[in-house]
Amino acid sequence: MWTGSPDAAEDVAQKVLIRVDGSLASFVPEADIVTWVYRITKNVLIDQDRSGGRDDVLRDRFRLEEVARAVAADGGARSFEPVDLLQHMMLALSPQQRATLDLVDLQGFSAQEASEMLELAPSTVRVHLHRTRRVLRARIEGEETAGESHG
Repeated sequence: MWTGSPDAAEDVAQKVLIRVDGSLASFVPEADIVTWVYRITKNVLIDQDRSGGRDDVLRDRFRLEEVARAVAADGGARSFEPVDLLQHMMLALSPQQRATLDLVDLQGFSAQEASEMLELAPSTVRVHLHRTRRVLRARIEGEETAGESHG
């Protein structure tokens, strides 16, 4: 969900597995393994963004914007993969908002659990979640309005 494409997600998954393997000796058994792996994943994503993963992001953003235009042009009549539409909606969000939405609304973690994974205060996670939902709601309402004007 964070990468914008299945290919980029596979690359991230491979890098995460390599890092997990390389640092397994430092894992503290009393710690939550999900939180530990999530932090590794977050760091891989940050490193990828810094090292030039922007080309992939731009390519995927263009592809998703094409899907959105096609949906608007057809008035929503054509059938698109739900994941493409969700990814299109996610483009309106900051990385922090995407992470919060993914952890709490899509994966079902509590705000407290998400705050530990994101290394944020629980109240900050709740604020991000509130703003994220508001942005998505506005974007969905905008898409519906655009679809109605073309129909």
